[in-house]
Amino acid sequence: MTETKVQGGFIGENEFFSTTGLNEAARQKYESEGWIRPETRSDGRKCYSTENVELAKLIKRYTANGLPGPEAYELALEGMASKKARATQGETYERGTIDPSGIETHPGFAGLLGIDPSLLKRITADMAANGYDESKPIILATWPGQDTRVLIDGHTRVQASEDVGITEIPYAYRHFDSQAAALEHAMGLQSKRRITTDGVIFRLIETYDSLMERGGDRRSEDAKSKRTDVGNEKGRSASAHRTAHMLGCNYKKVERARRIIKGGTPQVKEDVRKDKMTINKAYNLITSKGQAEDDKTAQEKLPKKISEAAKKLFNKKNMAGFKALGGNLVAHANAAAEMYLEFQKRAASGLQTSRVDDQKPVPSADPGAATDS
Repeated sequence: MTETKVQGGFIGENEFFSTTGLNEAARQKYESEGWIRPETRSDGRKCYSTENVELAKLIKRYTANGLPGPEAYELALEGMASKKARATQGETYERGTIDPSGIETHPGFAGLLGIDPSLLKRITADMAANGYDESKPIILATWPGQDTRVLIDGHTRVQASEDVGITEIPYAYRHFDSQAAALEHAMGLQSKRRITTDGVIFRLIETYDSLMERGGDRRSEDAKSKRTDVGNEKGRSASAHRTAHMLGCNYKKVERARRIIKGGTPQVKEDVRKDKMTINKAYNLITSKGQAEDDKTAQEKLPKKISEAAKKLFNKKNMAGFKALGGNLVAHANAAAEMYLEFQKRAASGLQTSRVDDQKPVPSADPGAATDS
């Protein structure tokens, strides 16, 4: 039977398990790592604060998606801090009404999200019948260097208002510490409102990362407490999870989008931006093509004398052996090269390399691959 809540916003052990979905082994791990810290009731039984429960649920969610425990813990802490900040943001907003025809837009927001024609049609029809939904104010913002208030969220509602002829709509205004912080806020709102296309997700990631690399939100206390993961190989996974959380998508999609941004051709990136190609398709294209181009470049840089050495390597005796093994000749050659490099590496580090059983085994070749002639 589930235990009832105790005073001070705490719950008992049984309710902790049912609420978080953790088992006993996981709970013990979380406690031993210091990720959650239970308290002891007067009767000697453990109880958990609502904050510990929320933290445990977030850690479980992130680790289930492949993030290592320590990084999941840090990301969960950050997420809770962000949620707390959002809960108190109502006091930081100035609220009022405004004529939609006088609203200024910003290319960093209007061009990123765009307006979905089908969504615009539905909202326009609803406004024509019921008027503007007062519970959904548009968001205006400023940040250092942007003194004029610009629209960062609500482009479709503004357009629908103008189409219907509404001359007064509700707004909420807030000053952000940077454009990156304003974009992050808009991304969070969008992910909760609609499922975005790959093109929108790609454009958002591209712009957000660019802003962060140029300085981003470095001034606020909230920003100072965040991990500086952009451009940091060690923190790349946590950064992808954090961005994915804002966008409401899988972190692998964020990592693949960043790979396209870094190594994709201008045409490939433009196709993804315009939804002519999915992120996964573009990723598969540039990774396979990129590997082939890298191999070609490496081969072109080989000394001309290498061909003579290759002829000696692939003599009649060796060729007979390769044929008996089956598979792809290139795969055998690559495996031999890798073994030799590993041998030299171990020799340089002073490790024993003479024992046969201490050598790296040759990977088995793909039996389905055609043998090179």
